[in-house]
Amino acid sequence: SHFTLIGFKNDDILVVVSLTAMLINICSFIMEQYLLEQRLQIIKIYYKRGESLIQTLTALTPIYGQHNRPAKSTIQRLVKKFESTYTLYNVYVPRRQRDARSVKNIAAASTSIQDDPNLSLTRRSQLLGISVTSLWRILQKDLGIHPYKIKLTQELKPLDHFKRREFVK
Repeated sequence: SHFTLIGFKNDDILVVVSLTAMLINICSFIMEQYLLEQRLQIIKIYYKRGESLIQTLTALTPIYGQHNRPAKSTIQRLVKKFESTYTLYNVYVPRRQRDARSVKNIAAASTSIQDDPNLSLTRRSQLLGISVTSLWRILQKDLGIHPYKIKLTQELKPLDHFKRREFVK
């Protein structure tokens, strides 16, 4: 399907921009994910064709089709990754260890609640040295407790309902 995006310039000239062209430009930044078998096939063809990108693209055209074959940059990245890591698997990138919801913090939050259940979330997070958001997650996800704030309201008297109805009239 083909969509068009319609807009106006300052001099009221209608400008029609093809949305499909915009999507193609956006999608070109995203590397396509190929199955391991497909990656192996691309690498084999690349080396069989004498490490030539053009010949590799020509050989991949009957397999993937003219418009669905991997781009030059995709083949280059795949070969570069294969030659540097000697694998076709995605390389694991180590991430920062999350330690806010550790067993120690969960135990500390649980004891804190048993000691003083009326303490506010903000004050409790300051005492425990845990961020408010992390403490909120510990209480809800790990301990099954839903923190709330008790709000003081004015006591309703018997005449209040009558006065409210009179005020509305």
